[in-house]
Amino acid sequence: MATDRWATDQDDEGADKALERLSSHHIHPVLLDFLEDVDTAEGGYGVVRRARLHHVDVPLDDKVTFKLITQDEKHYVVPAERPKLEKLVSTFFPQYKQHLVTHSEDVAVKGLMFFSHVALSRMKRRFVREILVWLQFDHPNVLPLLGFHLDFRQSIAWFVSPWGTYGSISDYVAKKDPKISSDEVLRLLEGTAKGLAYLHNHNPTVCHGDIKAANVLVGSKRQALLCDFGLATMVDGESAGLQTSYSFKGSIRWCSRELLDTGQRTGSSDIWAWGFLVYEVITGKVPFQDVPGQVAVMRRILDGELPTAKETPEFDGAAPLWDLVQWCWSAEPGDRPTINECLLTLQPLLKARHS
Repeated sequence: MATDRWATDQDDEGADKALERLSSHHIHPVLLDFLEDVDTAEGGYGVVRRARLHHVDVPLDDKVTFKLITQDEKHYVVPAERPKLEKLVSTFFPQYKQHLVTHSEDVAVKGLMFFSHVALSRMKRRFVREILVWLQFDHPNVLPLLGFHLDFRQSIAWFVSPWGTYGSISDYVAKKDPKISSDEVLRLLEGTAKGLAYLHNHNPTVCHGDIKAANVLVGSKRQALLCDFGLATMVDGESAGLQTSYSFKGSIRWCSRELLDTGQRTGSSDIWAWGFLVYEVITGKVPFQDVPGQVAVMRRILDGELPTAKETPEFDGAAPLWDLVQWCWSAEPGDRPTINECLLTLQPLLKARHS
């Protein structure tokens, strides 16, 4: 699906028309059953909650209020207020029929935070823009978008995607499960590179803009999945998502020198951040973990004071991987590898371990 050109900067009418075209991806809220007593995650500009997504055989009318009921061990979605002469009405108005839940799955629901200083019309445009960009992606190492729910009258804007069964890549590796071998860590890192290569080789090219371990999930097949496209940027420089000061917060430790200088996210700044993603996974530490405060971190980055081999014994015995990380941290963006070159470096390491 090509990105609609209105998505750069248009009015509410353009956003509403796009939402009409995206109606097949809209998820009625009755189909989302939020799970209690489970962890939530907060970051950037949203809160992620776990839910069960129920699937029915036909789209539900947003203008009708439904409820979920159980009969004979089967789940149904029915109108909250059943009309009189139900059989007659359901014959002429299919939206009033009961719908069988065919299957259910665990999903992640990211709800955007609403800030008083951000106009709702602006949020709507950028919310739709992110949907348009995200729906273009189809790759085994990129988290798919299952759908969305939007109701600005209730301050609701949800992205719905598959649940990351094993959490983030850093959490998964940090569990130190004996089943998690060095081979698997390399395979997961290769998956992150493949996902990023898909974005960088996409037409038009997409810069992720917020590469870090927290934005890589491990799926049900133990595969790496890039997620969170709130700061994704098209090749023409148009932001795909909601860039506010809140979006930038928390990611400074992964920022390249030129990104701090200009605020312009590029493929090269993705590569810098991907080098730190590898650092996170191997060492179990976030960048500059022992440096308190973002100002001090920015000073370290701008002064070129980056982690050294002496400070990272976890890379002992993995010199080619450490060399790759340092290449990603080249001061000049043009001196950094492309993500395809990163893959060419990683793949022989995997083959060597199996030879």
